[in-house]
Amino acid sequence: MPKRGFTLIELLVVISIIAVLSALVMNNLRETRARTRDVKRVSDLLEVQKALELYRAHNGRYPALPGSIDNVYGVSCWECGLINEPFSQDDDKLFVLSPYLNPRPSDPLVPASGSFDSYANGYWYKVSPSGSDYKVAIVGSVENLANIPLVFHDLMFGVGFSNNLPAISVYSSERSKGWTLSNPPTITPW
Repeated sequence: MPKRGFTLIELLVVISIIAVLSALVMNNLRETRARTRDVKRVSDLLEVQKALELYRAHNGRYPALPGSIDNVYGVSCWECGLINEPFSQDDDKLFVLSPYLNPRPSDPLVPASGSFDSYANGYWYKVSPSGSDYKVAIVGSVENLANIPLVFHDLMFGVGFSNNLPAISVYSSERSKGWTLSNPPTITPW
């Protein structure tokens, strides 16, 4: 009599092969998604840089800190979980750039609340009092610095945080390249 169906061992072998292949595919998919989010962050930084340059071309200076923001560090942040920190939360995401940048960027992993749980993670904007220089950085949310071209790596900006969070940034000049988050204008040459 002819044999019908598969033996239990044959089924287990096929199932284990499928499990191994699916694990490999899922891992690659996870890495690809992280790489895609990091590429979006770089793209968003470049869009903000273009908008800042357009703003300067029309206004003769880079935007001042939004609204009534006044802090010793000359820096504001959006999507940050700032609570009673010496930095300033910018809920309008540099609204003055609206004619040049709409919609304004948002980190791909920002929670539904609109800000990260960590006070450090998010977009940071630092500008000199005269509006002649700026630096924009994304701090703490970069998933793998190896996905980011070296020209965007910023090993200094996150120095003000206790665990020196990874950051990527764009800036207007060599003067603003070395700015860190926590240097007040009296320490950093403006």
